[in-house]
Amino acid sequence: MNKISVVSMILLLIVSVIHLYGTYKCNRRIRKLTKWLLLPLMMIAYYFAVDAPNCFVLAAFFFSWAGDVLLLGRGPQFFVLGGIAFLASHVCFIIAYCRNIDFKAVPYATILPILILFIAIVYMVRGKLKDYVPTMLKLPMTGYLMANAAMNTFAIMQMFSAPSAATITISLGALLFLYSDVLLFGVRFHKNDSVYKRHFLEMFAYILGEFLICYGFMQM
Repeated sequence: MNKISVVSMILLLIVSVIHLYGTYKCNRRIRKLTKWLLLPLMMIAYYFAVDAPNCFVLAAFFFSWAGDVLLLGRGPQFFVLGGIAFLASHVCFIIAYCRNIDFKAVPYATILPILILFIAIVYMVRGKLKDYVPTMLKLPMTGYLMANAAMNTFAIMQMFSAPSAATITISLGALLFLYSDVLLFGVRFHKNDSVYKRHFLEMFAYILGEFLICYGFMQM
């Protein structure tokens, strides 16, 4: 692995620990200062680790970074704009996965039940939060989670099409990304004093998920 990639990964670990500490302590200043650095460090690590960086992978990380920054803002407009940025990230990841998929080798009899399961999870989340999410955001929330479910489905198709440690790692990362999004909606909208009111678990799943996707692409 390139030295620049190694240094970037070490810095990413340090920044991630600091960010999670700030998140656990509900220290907005620490969270804000460190969140800006997470995805750029992943982008640098990926870019210098491979011979020919996939522009759609880089674009996906860029839009994730934009989403991170926008979600730091206060107010529903920043939440919506952040969601749009992450939606673009999911689309870019799907395109990146499709480049590695031999669609003739995909076992659709297995993929279809997985897709149905993802759809069921989305509607379970919608049902759990229906009394808390503003009416105007219910449809966008459902659409966004469906996009993340689609991203996960294509990651699994990539894994079945070209099974390897790298594609398995990417699929695990995608699942954690979906889990972090489910937690994010709970943190934002659930009114009870519970685990939902803590960003720690959400950000832990998000950082680990993005890292596993990044590391998987670095190994391809």
